[in-house]
Amino acid sequence: MLYLRRSNIGLDFGAWRDGLAAVLADGAEPQELLLANDSVVGPLARLGPLVERWRAGGEGFFGMTESLAGGVHLQSYLLLGRGKAAIADMAAHLAAFTDVRNKWPVVQSGEIALTRRMMRAGHRCAALFGYARLCALARPSDFAALGARFNRENSLCVYPLNPTHHFWQLLLERTDFPFLKTDLIARNAGRLPGVERWRDFLGAEDVALIDEHLRRRTAG
Repeated sequence: MLYLRRSNIGLDFGAWRDGLAAVLADGAEPQELLLANDSVVGPLARLGPLVERWRAGGEGFFGMTESLAGGVHLQSYLLLGRGKAAIADMAAHLAAFTDVRNKWPVVQSGEIALTRRMMRAGHRCAALFGYARLCALARPSDFAALGARFNRENSLCVYPLNPTHHFWQLLLERTDFPFLKTDLIARNAGRLPGVERWRDFLGAEDVALIDEHLRRRTAG
């Protein structure tokens, strides 16, 4: 077990950069690399079967969900690299990451740029809960709740959604997606309808754990 104490800068990508550098310096030659951050609560469903579905895809770069905002990319709260070549390119991207304190520059230079790098390098890149799949699962009522502009043809490409926010209920009800975004249920800055009912979709034990987590988070 390796513990790394560092300054809290660079958000998740800065932490992954420093942590992976320490692991590789210790002589490790990983065949899989799992990157995770604390922007989600869960798991609310079994992770084992989902990881096996990732592994069934062979070598490459895999995520849970993808976004079209800023360009197609895998969302970085949980990412898996498989195979030496994919991990080497992930490591090179992280090693070149420069610390910034604001979230959007991290999304651009970390999250979006990482997927672009992996695609350019020819690695297989895929999401278990892909954007097109979720749009196909959505019902007219789901789109109506998001506003009139989403009733237009091709609107989901013109106005790309964040699936972990806009489709949170769909993900919980109609898939085995295992997470909720913490900032969605804590703040709901986009004022999405119905988010206040998130507890209705979970078991009592999960609700109690999440409420305690949110309480501790608010307390600082």
